[in-house]
Amino acid sequence: MSGPAALLRIPSFFRLWLGGGLAGAMRWLEVLAVGIWTFEQTGSAVMVALMLMLRQAPMLLLGPFAGGLAEQMSRRTLLLLGFLLQAAVSATLAISALAGLLSPWQAGLGALVSGIYSALDMPVRRTMVAEVAGADRLPTAMGLDTATIHFTRAVGPTLGGVAFAFLGIGGAYAVAASVYVLAALLALGLEAFPGRGETGFLRGMGEGWSYMRRQPVLIAVLLVTVTENFFGFPYTSLVPVLGRVELAVGPVLVGLLASADGIGGFMGSLAVAAIGPRHWHHRIYTLGALGFFVALGAAAAAHWYWLCFAALLLAGLGIAGFGTMQGTLVMLAAPPAFRGRMMGLLTMSIGVAPFGILHAGLLADAFRATTAMAVMAAEGLAAIALVLACYPAFRRHVRRG
Repeated sequence: MSGPAALLRIPSFFRLWLGGGLAGAMRWLEVLAVGIWTFEQTGSAVMVALMLMLRQAPMLLLGPFAGGLAEQMSRRTLLLLGFLLQAAVSATLAISALAGLLSPWQAGLGALVSGIYSALDMPVRRTMVAEVAGADRLPTAMGLDTATIHFTRAVGPTLGGVAFAFLGIGGAYAVAASVYVLAALLALGLEAFPGRGETGFLRGMGEGWSYMRRQPVLIAVLLVTVTENFFGFPYTSLVPVLGRVELAVGPVLVGLLASADGIGGFMGSLAVAAIGPRHWHHRIYTLGALGFFVALGAAAAAHWYWLCFAALLLAGLGIAGFGTMQGTLVMLAAPPAFRGRMMGLLTMSIGVAPFGILHAGLLADAFRATTAMAVMAAEGLAAIALVLACYPAFRRHVRRG
């Protein structure tokens, strides 16, 4: 048996998979709960977007450095420190909230510090996942891990809405802190995954950049990732405003709406994991990215809650193809000695999302949330078309699959 079930029987893979899933669920629980709380405190879509922007900022700032560290230090140590840092931040904010002292600047600072884990996930945890699975089972491993990420993307916001409705912001932070501790305990049982350390840190960073510049297909993959994370995924920062103001629903249904693309992404990624495709990687990646933007535009045109939910569910299917293959393509394009650094560059590409979140928030404040989503969908489709036009080698890979 070589499918997902066989991978989950490997103790190291199971610990990496479960720890990442738990942390991902709590990340989205906090994003949704803090988004609702911030909007209630400030009434500003820009402030809601700023909270998510701060959480994702470390990915852009620290992604390449995390990739370099992942090839110099023990990856288990880096992963454990990331989980413990998140637990400490959430526990501190829970105490502040329960004491009635929490302010937006404290929540923003906590989001910024917690975002350090996000910078570690690609070059540290997901690289460990790939190494445990091996090249032959890489699509299956990435599909399973991506399915889990989307599952947490689906469950986390719903839990966030429920936690906020019944426990308040302090209770939501307390739940997250407890689960982060459990993820850290799982990381303790991993093998060390020591760094190679053949070259110095700065020299290794330079070699990584030089390798990337010689790979036009890899550059195109990174540019499509930039497009998705600037024009596409930041729409999630608008969901609290979309749900509360334009669709006029309560916290639980806002959480469910925020979970819609995660549900679609989970189903699509699980299908990829079960099939474990050995071909069509570039085509699945590109069609998934394009399909997401088409569905986002459809969601913007929907004025009924359940129709909007259905469109975002379809958007999740596009995200599944894109999200599963982005890591797979980078891993397959890079030799083992460069994988951590290339995944660090992928993290940096994902890290442009804070600017996209600001872009989304400004559009929503100037117009409305649905108009902002429609504009972002059109911009994203145009940007992917530009990448395909400028990188013929990538276009040929998409045609061949």
